[in-house]
Amino acid sequence: MSKCHSTRFDQIKPQLATMKSSQIKNLFRFLPQILITLVTLFWLLTACNPPLDYLQVSGGVLFQDDFSHPIANWKQANSPQAASEYRDDSYILSIQQPYLRAVSHPGLNFSNVQIEVDAHPLSGSAQNLYGIICRYQNDKNYYALMISSDSYYGIFANVEGKFGLIGVELMSVSNIIHPMPDLNHLSAKCSGDQLSLAVNGVPLTTQRDNHFYQGDIGLLAGTLEEASIEVQFDNLCVIKP
Repeated sequence: MSKCHSTRFDQIKPQLATMKSSQIKNLFRFLPQILITLVTLFWLLTACNPPLDYLQVSGGVLFQDDFSHPIANWKQANSPQAASEYRDDSYILSIQQPYLRAVSHPGLNFSNVQIEVDAHPLSGSAQNLYGIICRYQNDKNYYALMISSDSYYGIFANVEGKFGLIGVELMSVSNIIHPMPDLNHLSAKCSGDQLSLAVNGVPLTTQRDNHFYQGDIGLLAGTLEEASIEVQFDNLCVIKP
């Protein structure tokens, strides 16, 4: 997983000490305007709840989670139909019912992101679905970039509860996708109206859609006709594209 970079303020302080007196005077001349700008920016950030990538530079790490312990609001629940839990320093989604999707999200807000995660189907039918969510609004509105253990892939939109593929009628197949029980590294890029999916470092598809422009990220597992699947997720990283 990528490591977050932390700015060292001790590298900045000496620059102020070497400023000329005329430069310091100019700085204080504009101090009221600077303060007004900062106060306005603070008000906008707190009042509007902007995406967390709003002020981040391209390539910057926005969020990361190795699931060794809870640091976000990922769902932890257990029912006869589905379960979500932390286990073995990873995050598990499991389903025991046909035609069901299990969704979990950390409770954050982004606009343009690139999401990286390791996904490992542990058991169940190979006719499954699992992958990454971006721009999650609620359980009826989000994008899902997914693959299956029998090597299919596709980009989906869930709009007011209507779940379907974007841009194509059927999922495509690729031998880049490792079959069950092997691990796949998934990459989802959601930038502007462009949604892209890569698997194991290889770009597979890009589609365009304009229903959602910001929202939470998330993880998803789903069953089709056969009832069972258990997927392990690890090393999640969210980057500003």
